[in-house]
Amino acid sequence: MSRNVGLTALAAFESAPLLVWLVDGLRNQPLGANAAARAHGAGPFGGPELRAAVTEAALTGQATRVTLDLHAGAVTPLLGGDSAVLVVLADVAEALRSGGETAEAHTVPGVAVAGVHRVNASLSAAAGDFYEAIPLDGGRIALAVGDVGQGEDTAGAMTRLRGALLAYLLAGMGVEEVMANLGRFAGRTAGAGGSTASLAVLDPGSLRLDYVTAGHPPPLLIGADGGSRALARTGGAPLGYGDGGYRAQTAQLTEADTVLLHTNGLLWLPGPDAERNAHLLLRSAAARLTESGLTVEQAGRAIIEDLAGSRQLRDEAVLLAARLPPSAPAPLTMVVPARPDQLRPVRRQFQDWLGTAGASQQDVEILQLTSGEAMTNAIEHAYPPGTVGQVEFRARLDPDGTVQVDITDQGGWVAPRHDRGSRGRGLLLMRQCVDELRVSPTEHGTSVCLRHRLRGLDVAEQDEGGLSGFGAPQEANRLPAGADLRTAYIGERVHAWLSGELDGAATEVLGRQLANLTCGGTVPLSVDLSQVGHLSSAGVTLLFELAHQASTAGCRLHVHAATGSSAAYVLANTGLHAVAEVMVVASQPDEPEPSIPPS
Repeated sequence: MSRNVGLTALAAFESAPLLVWLVDGLRNQPLGANAAARAHGAGPFGGPELRAAVTEAALTGQATRVTLDLHAGAVTPLLGGDSAVLVVLADVAEALRSGGETAEAHTVPGVAVAGVHRVNASLSAAAGDFYEAIPLDGGRIALAVGDVGQGEDTAGAMTRLRGALLAYLLAGMGVEEVMANLGRFAGRTAGAGGSTASLAVLDPGSLRLDYVTAGHPPPLLIGADGGSRALARTGGAPLGYGDGGYRAQTAQLTEADTVLLHTNGLLWLPGPDAERNAHLLLRSAAARLTESGLTVEQAGRAIIEDLAGSRQLRDEAVLLAARLPPSAPAPLTMVVPARPDQLRPVRRQFQDWLGTAGASQQDVEILQLTSGEAMTNAIEHAYPPGTVGQVEFRARLDPDGTVQVDITDQGGWVAPRHDRGSRGRGLLLMRQCVDELRVSPTEHGTSVCLRHRLRGLDVAEQDEGGLSGFGAPQEANRLPAGADLRTAYIGERVHAWLSGELDGAATEVLGRQLANLTCGGTVPLSVDLSQVGHLSSAGVTLLFELAHQASTAGCRLHVHAATGSSAAYVLANTGLHAVAEVMVVASQPDEPEPSIPPS
């Protein structure tokens, strides 16, 4: 159970700047990693300190902190009792980074979130204020701000606190339990005792906000009509003091409300006292966060400017704001004749609907591209020449920020062919762009379902799952030395013979090549692993992905492995047989000469 939870969390943390691994604690083997950890490599796992911490967490069920030469963070066992451990590390050098004013718009589906951080550049001590916006399961969002103070240990303490915070949230703890554990963690961490923090978990579906504070001001609530108030205090002590006395509070929100968390830097400005500054902050937030034409990030900058102006901050200030969307747009439904001249009006109406759904420009481009491909396929291929049928286009926005588009015709399904020439790439393109593609051919017609989770405001960092795989250099599509792929068509099925070492580098290229050969999984595939010497966890992940693609296209992946081989042993312990036909054979099946080259 915990591995599924951990892998779901890793998906949610794919773009997080911290390094996140899911690890088999007893074997000290990584099971999954987010983008930052994959880019960093498995270097930290070679050190005895981290390996010992992972093993201890798996055996004792207790979280622990780790401090390495270049990284610091937390090691946390996940629930379920099967030795899965979550490792969250941050780069200490990055934590020491100084600067003037920085802003970042986080990618949280369905909710506009932005943080603004202004630092007094004249300070010699490292900055200790931080903020986090963390996607959780069920479409929820964790929002946190904290102040570690200033001193020689500030950067390291802040890094470890942030790592622990992420680990506790990923472990499924509620806000009260997270803060209590964070308090105990701070009490045993040099430089972290006395830190203050505010933590809230926002559920856009139920419009519920659970929050708790540790020696910190409570969140502010700004209504769409400009009404504003500070939420009730929770009374918790700063981190690391006694038992903390942390008691969570709950606030019920309404659509288009904005939740604002902040550190004390804006209250301790030169001039008026802190109480007056708190009133000024509330008044400015009410005005700026409801001002027409301002994004959440622009409003955050304006709030700091309203209060600080040209005055130098005493230390630094952080604002973190999350704005709930207005009422979800009604589902969009259009039924049009299956003619090419209907593509443009459908596109225009869909564009307007996406605007009301809060889609970013990148979201719009992805959804217009993929839905246009599906519409074009239905218009060109569903009905016999000379016959004009109908195509139904439906779009809806789910509570978690996912747009689902269903395109349905009443014609006949034309299966992709391997001799497609320059055509037939539409399904591959769609599968590469969206989160999920399902093609459901029946005797009454074909339905194509596209699901894409809105990425929000910060599209510049979203480089995975989009168009980055297209137009890649030819070198990037070549298998590394020690791995090989040979393919042939037998009947209507692609057969792929793999050999050598299937490590992370090889499986990344194999994924692209097999997706191309099978039109994104819509052509049946058989994979032979009889000559594979090493099947890594990345290779297993690829097989599960291929099985999922085949399943959504109504096919079944076939996998062959040799009796007694390493691949057969690995497959027997992964559960792949539940989603694919796994056949362990005494010798390699007859292999005809390949009829197509990998590409």
